[in-house]
Amino acid sequence: MRLSSLHTQDLDGGINLIDIGASGPGDPRWTPIAPLLNLIGFDPNTEECDRLNAEPTPYNRANFLPYAIAEREGEHTLYRTKNKYCFSLLEPDADWLNRFSYGELFDVVGTETVTARPLAAVPELSTVDVDAIKIDAQGIELKILQSSGDVLQQAFYVETESGFVSNYKGESTQAEVDQFMRDAGFLMFDINTDHRITRANAFAKGVETRAQPLWCEVVWLKDYIRLGTEGLTQAKALKALLLCAAHGFLDYGLELAQRFQEDGLIEADLSSEEAWVLPREAEPETLPSSFAARAICGLLCLLPWKLRQNVKIEFNRVAEGPNTLKKFGQ
Repeated sequence: MRLSSLHTQDLDGGINLIDIGASGPGDPRWTPIAPLLNLIGFDPNTEECDRLNAEPTPYNRANFLPYAIAEREGEHTLYRTKNKYCFSLLEPDADWLNRFSYGELFDVVGTETVTARPLAAVPELSTVDVDAIKIDAQGIELKILQSSGDVLQQAFYVETESGFVSNYKGESTQAEVDQFMRDAGFLMFDINTDHRITRANAFAKGVETRAQPLWCEVVWLKDYIRLGTEGLTQAKALKALLLCAAHGFLDYGLELAQRFQEDGLIEADLSSEEAWVLPREAEPETLPSSFAARAICGLLCLLPWKLRQNVKIEFNRVAEGPNTLKKFGQ
């Protein structure tokens, strides 16, 4: 068996991905399994959700809900900042952020009251068996995870974005998220710390300097080897393997496959590299549509395949999003 031969009917309807903070361009890292994904995205901006729901989707299904996700149900203050990608339910720490070259992006231009709820109280999730969670919530990631109830327990894959320091007042840090996730039975499998921001001084531009990393993106995978596989279904096991294949965690995927086989969850032998090969080319709609982006994509064709994929991933991560502006600050 090859994992690429699996269909949604083999997976109890597909892989269920929750995306908290779903505005912005899609991430091409999900492209290999996009036809198998059921995306449930959250963004408190109703207009943005309407726009996203009206667009064609590369996923099996996609539904964007205009909810703010937080640790408790009720009204919260949303801090609207100069850059829309820095909006948060926490107030930016201006004294700290203004020490850096991108501080003005966090300038508060207004506030509004929004209704929020924890993941455990979202009615649309009551019948969903969640497989993956992606959280970009500008400082309240830990609170969301702590109040997620069964949603986190169901998930195999979790992606967080947390600050190494508190960029917002009351923000949980990566160190706190790390401790919580390890206690919950997850292992850290990837960390992107390439978010270095220079100080707001004469060396902010034109000088080669190693600026301070302020935040990171982390991928966590559930440790079924230590936790055991009791209660897992065949579909749930196959979805875990597909998530490993899609994101390149093949050695761990094989370790899991062998455990699943021993426990009678799967019958197939997945010990060959070919069994894990998935389609890798990014779909056109996952890339920004500007002329500059199209030109860059054309140049990518001249690069070796693996380097081309890495460049595409990084380009999509920063293009049309806050990281673009933040990196200009370097």
